[in-house]
Amino acid sequence: MWNTLWAYEARLETYETRAVVMDLTCDTYLFAIRLVGSLGFGLLSTVPPFHLIGTVQYHQALYRHLGVRSAKIPVSNDKFIIVHWNASCLSFNDSCSQLGMEKNRCFCQRTAMPPQRGEIWKQYTKVYDAAGKVTQACCKHCDKGKYASPSATRLAQHITKCKGCPTPIKTHFIAEIEKKKGKQNDNGVDVDSDEEEFVEDNPPSVSPSSGSKRTTENAAHAPLPAKRQKSLTTCLDVVSKKEKEKLDALFSRALYSKGLSFSVFEGKHMEAALSALRPAYKMPSRKSFAGPLLEQEYTSVMKRVNEEILKARSLTVQLDGWNNNRHEGIVNFVVSTPQPFFYKAIEPGTQRENAVYLSDNILVVLNAVNANKVLLLVTNNASAMKRAWALVQQVHKHIYAIGCGSHGLNLLFKDIVKLPVFKDLISNAKEIVKIRKRRQLHAIFKSKQKQHYGEKSVSLVLPSPTRFAGAYFLLFSLQKNKIALGETVLTDEVEVPPEVRKNVLDNEDHGFWATLSFFVKFIQPVVEGTHLIEADDARLSHMVKICMNITNLTDAALNEESIIPLGDITKIKNSVANRISKFCVCDIHLATYLIDPGFVGEGLTDADCHRAMEVIEGLARHLELNVDLVIDNLAEFKTKTNFFRNEKMWSRSLSMHAITWWDFFCCNQPLHPIAVRLLSLQPSACPCERVWSEYGYVHNKRKKKNELSAEREKKIRAYPCASLFDNEQDDDEWNWSDDDDEGGAEQAPIWTSDEEIEESSSDELNNSSEDEENL
Repeated sequence: MWNTLWAYEARLETYETRAVVMDLTCDTYLFAIRLVGSLGFGLLSTVPPFHLIGTVQYHQALYRHLGVRSAKIPVSNDKFIIVHWNASCLSFNDSCSQLGMEKNRCFCQRTAMPPQRGEIWKQYTKVYDAAGKVTQACCKHCDKGKYASPSATRLAQHITKCKGCPTPIKTHFIAEIEKKKGKQNDNGVDVDSDEEEFVEDNPPSVSPSSGSKRTTENAAHAPLPAKRQKSLTTCLDVVSKKEKEKLDALFSRALYSKGLSFSVFEGKHMEAALSALRPAYKMPSRKSFAGPLLEQEYTSVMKRVNEEILKARSLTVQLDGWNNNRHEGIVNFVVSTPQPFFYKAIEPGTQRENAVYLSDNILVVLNAVNANKVLLLVTNNASAMKRAWALVQQVHKHIYAIGCGSHGLNLLFKDIVKLPVFKDLISNAKEIVKIRKRRQLHAIFKSKQKQHYGEKSVSLVLPSPTRFAGAYFLLFSLQKNKIALGETVLTDEVEVPPEVRKNVLDNEDHGFWATLSFFVKFIQPVVEGTHLIEADDARLSHMVKICMNITNLTDAALNEESIIPLGDITKIKNSVANRISKFCVCDIHLATYLIDPGFVGEGLTDADCHRAMEVIEGLARHLELNVDLVIDNLAEFKTKTNFFRNEKMWSRSLSMHAITWWDFFCCNQPLHPIAVRLLSLQPSACPCERVWSEYGYVHNKRKKKNELSAEREKKIRAYPCASLFDNEQDDDEWNWSDDDDEGGAEQAPIWTSDEEIEESSSDELNNSSEDEENL
């Protein structure tokens, strides 16, 4: 249209910009005006070529395209008119008065300098808004590369894949992207970002008119500008306040979850290692880890715990007590939804832990978590606890109180091993295992063990002083090493104790090995049941099934020709019946067993079914349900009639979790609200014990410990709950002490307040941890 060589100069305050444009067209002139706007001036001064003076069409196209608010329009060779109008007034007529002209109006206004654009923008046609911001970028080489709110990184990625882009340009940007990916500064901070690495020295290429075909020749030969200087923030290692708070929280969680000493980050070598990673970050002191950071993390975890408790349909409250290594008494409260959460710990201090004191604290917890949701209270069988049950049930009649199922099975095991025949067996077995202390004899045994069993060998173990089932593991380890032990005691290289040799070689019908085999077979269901009932996903119905299996096996084993004296057989049967009926199985156990789709009350007597039905009726009244409808629905469930006659539904009962089964198949049945609540209850207080064992560094004197006050300990013990909110953590992530060779030796007993725990020799105490782990 117009071809001329011209120079444009604009002076605004102290800024000066000069642009020389060859082969002037209307579009190039529009770009020249836009370049002035890119300097950061909201109001623009324009000086068009003289031969364009008076061209209304030109001003209309120019200002509608730019959306500028002021202009200095020449009307002759030496006269100019300063025009100011609103950005919305973009319609032009032949009369200049309609443009809102005002003479001698000041129009210069400086704003913040925008960032310079990189070379990638040369390959795109840009669309600007009224403020001069790029709102859209269209690729000059193809019709597909259109981006709203574009970034330099996205634009460069498109060019590397664009089919219409010339090879030299594409190769250049591919190389630049690869260079940026591997580029890091001296402090290890990645310099890759959404901003381009290059800044252009010249204005962008002229974009063709909207109706013309896009070409790539000019762009292919466009000069590549120099690299931009890195900003100061990419060269300095600076830790903001927000980033430091985040790092402090991450390190504190690592300490609390793994039970590490708060001084682990102290010392010159640790400080040097941390400084090499992030020089600007300063690790908190041990006082901070034990103080404000612990408070902060405890508050965060307990907030999530309370949210989970609030969503639960029914709750189980479990409690247990212990003395820490500062000789301070602490009582743990765990709330299960059925997922167990550490909720609270109290310090009795000078108070006696009698029934009144315990019941008052239990009521405080019940009221805090909504007592109407709590259906079960699980404690040990200490006399003070049993009296506290009665006091709590006077206030909340719908709450049932039971003893820990795991503790009941351990007491049953203890009753059996008290018999003289088994007591002598265990004593002789201990003497055999003690050959480990004879260096040469133990070396011979290890060689025989490797020769016969290879990698499948089982280590000899001594029983734990706090786990009654340890006697089973002792005899089991001997049974697995019978051949190796027999060859070991026959050696002539070293002296073998005569009593040990006699017992190892005793293969008579009523001898050592025969009695050992009977004991292992007889007591195995008790041990397996104990492990099952201690799991977090155990249900009350499991306890009933375990006790049924123990009773059936006891009757079958003791009715045969047994090596056990008749008097001992009677004692065993009485002990099994007494422990199961008075401690292990209560009415609420029977109700859960009846309503569990995996059992449906199988094996219950008529009297047991009536006891279970009374519990269900009481819960129906507590939940304000129609009792008659609930009982009728229970009868249909038990007999598998009407709604419950569907065979496909019952075929899923063994593969699906019981609560999921009720929620999926029977969510609208009258029995459903009671079923899901009963199946959510926990049969033991083992989660309380796991709090002690998982944080053995607080209680174990053989480890470097953090001697925290009781107030601090109860907060750090909330951290088993933290793993429940982290989907990437494994279940064993928080249970660090179980994998430690030294940690198990001083594990907390199942019930420390019971007088029935027997003391063991210090020799057994030092070896029990390693033994159980090897087994």
